[in-house]
Amino acid sequence: MLYIYNMKFNYLPRVKKYTMKKTIKIASVFVMILCFFSSEAQYNSAAGIRISDGAFLGTYKLNMNNKLSLEGMAGFSTSNNSDGIVLGAEFHLNTEIPDIENLRWFYGAGALLGIGEGDSGLFAFGTGGADYSFEEIPLNLSLQGMPGLFFGNTSKFNIDFAISARYILSY
Repeated sequence: MLYIYNMKFNYLPRVKKYTMKKTIKIASVFVMILCFFSSEAQYNSAAGIRISDGAFLGTYKLNMNNKLSLEGMAGFSTSNNSDGIVLGAEFHLNTEIPDIENLRWFYGAGALLGIGEGDSGLFAFGTGGADYSFEEIPLNLSLQGMPGLFFGNTSKFNIDFAISARYILSY
């Protein structure tokens, strides 16, 4: 989502690149360490990190039942020449893949809001992807595509991709 993340913040302190890289490394190590404390595949809630085209987000996913999931996210833009805050939410309809245990595919919709000076706006999108939970460790991974429209200073069609790694909080 190149267009949402081209924002400037004059009223927030600038996040230096080395600080963001440190944060990403620390968060990744934290998720990996936490993955060795439990062992089940199906889960009710999970929290972790999500990296998409131009944003680094914290994510929280709540499975309402086997068919419906809600996900909220918040974080910072990581694209060049921009400092921005990103907030978003999605809902997913989940379908189990019968031949592969712990793997399911999902589809749904969501929105991301980019807040800042300049090119602030809303990205409304459809989403689809795959979600896998490990049996041995409390780790959930997902990969998704998100085609949608950006509404801001200019309206544009955009396709974004994201990968998420989450620590399973409860089963």
